[in-house]
Amino acid sequence: MRELSLASLVSGCFLLMGCASNQAMEPSSPQQTSIEAAAEKQVFVPIPDDGGVWHPASKGYCPLQLAGFDLAKTSVFKEDGKDVACQYQNASNDAAMTVYFYQNVAAKDATEAAQLAGQVIQTVHPQAEYLKTPSKDCTNHIDLMAGLSKAMVSAEKGADSEILLGITPCYIFDLHPGKTLVATDMIGPWHLKIRLTDMQEDASNKRVKDEVTHVMIYERAQMTGEPVVNLQELLNPES
Repeated sequence: MRELSLASLVSGCFLLMGCASNQAMEPSSPQQTSIEAAAEKQVFVPIPDDGGVWHPASKGYCPLQLAGFDLAKTSVFKEDGKDVACQYQNASNDAAMTVYFYQNVAAKDATEAAQLAGQVIQTVHPQAEYLKTPSKDCTNHIDLMAGLSKAMVSAEKGADSEILLGITPCYIFDLHPGKTLVATDMIGPWHLKIRLTDMQEDASNKRVKDEVTHVMIYERAQMTGEPVVNLQELLNPES
């Protein structure tokens, strides 16, 4: 099991930003594009009856609404479509989320991808405080919800499923004020990274954790072709 240690975070990364693949310390200059313009370039394809877009290369989806956020823009960091992102904003414009789909040979797994993101955020937000226990809780929460979702699907097929904790890198930081979080995964050659920043006065670890968990499970299912089971909505129908 992979688990974040404070020592490794301090030595190799520490904070998390979201700028594409975070190759070295200098992010690429993205081509900020409208949803329509991205679709015209065929990097993204419109999702029928949704208003969002699909990234055929990675099979990642960017629906018009996701975890309470509205799709605002897409970014194309590489013309070949192997480094892209979808930017989301909440209704009051004080919380934002970006979902990245990219390939980066400099990061062999999700942990290294998260550490590269951490190096960038440390530079951008030197005041950010790494929250060790909430970060571990976030990792376990994502893995638990994902594991239970998979177990429900497996049970319907008469199969067993194992739940492993400590797998998904998830780092939470206090920005004083606000919270920022990054979680990463790798599906085949594709990195999936979710970066969420909440500058609202009542920003909480639980809220950013729940929002990112929802998106991580959703995107994993889309990219792997597995059924989507939203356990959080089943467990908290009024949330």
